[in-house]
Amino acid sequence: MISYVEQQMADVTPFSTIPRSEMEALKQHCKRCEEIIPLFAGPEWDQIGLIYCRQVTCPHCGGEAPLLNTCWLAKEGDKWGVRVIPDGRPKGAKVRFETYRIKGNRGPNGEDPNFATVSNGVGICVHCRQAIPAEEIKAQARGESPHGKWQDRLYCVVAVRYQPKLDKNGRPRHYQNGARAGEIMTEKIRFFRPPNDCDLQALAAAEKRLRERWPAWERQGLIPTEVIPKGHKTIELFRVGMTRWCDLFTPRQLLGHLTLVAELNRLKPEILQELGEERGRAVVTYLQLMIDKCVDYNSKQTMWHASRGVIGHTFTTLPTCPGAVS
Repeated sequence: MISYVEQQMADVTPFSTIPRSEMEALKQHCKRCEEIIPLFAGPEWDQIGLIYCRQVTCPHCGGEAPLLNTCWLAKEGDKWGVRVIPDGRPKGAKVRFETYRIKGNRGPNGEDPNFATVSNGVGICVHCRQAIPAEEIKAQARGESPHGKWQDRLYCVVAVRYQPKLDKNGRPRHYQNGARAGEIMTEKIRFFRPPNDCDLQALAAAEKRLRERWPAWERQGLIPTEVIPKGHKTIELFRVGMTRWCDLFTPRQLLGHLTLVAELNRLKPEILQELGEERGRAVVTYLQLMIDKCVDYNSKQTMWHASRGVIGHTFTTLPTCPGAVS
């Protein structure tokens, strides 16, 4: 089931080559064993998570206004932050994002990772510096504002690369025995990078594929279009226009979840035939629980915890907080 989903999603979950800054770090690490750098320079590993924020249109200047409650990305180990860079136009301005390593509590150019563009539901425009009222944000979320509709903006990719473990002479260490004897010992390095064109094209392709498959999946009853019951943790969803369960997911998230469910449905008869009714139903139940866990940790409402470097599950956050998806 997992192999099938990986195959189906491969072209919309691409890995990228190591960015220049990380390549320089790898070269510095391997300065006494440059011959092995090509072994660690490919795209075999890259993204392990995508971090989004909600973005609205400033009602004052018409510029893109991303809503970040912090610019911290990682507070432990190698510290990272993100900067929001406006293009400088007086009206209808755009923004882009850059990630940076933090020394002490500041970025390389004095950036403050505690900088935020939303607090207590009120936003601040990075262009004109005027406040964006909470009601305007919610109106854009519901599609009821003349200024535009909010969107989920990908602003950071959580990624990993590998590098060799080195001995005191700066040479790669090797396993001495066991099944991996002779192989180079490696260590995992986590880093953060801004999204590139490959990432954005993959998201667009996933959205297109979801639209194409939607009618068939809807006829099969796979898409959760049911209205969300109002309750303590769900009432805020209605205030920002999320009224159905399927509204809680980005197109690529929903595509992945539905592909997983459809494949499990296809496999059910095979599982029951091979394992028998009792054991087969037990296996199907465990697989359904696994899918449930994927859904809980892979929605618009999940949050990236910079202090721990992990993703929180769906109902730990409110809709105006940044979301992390993988």
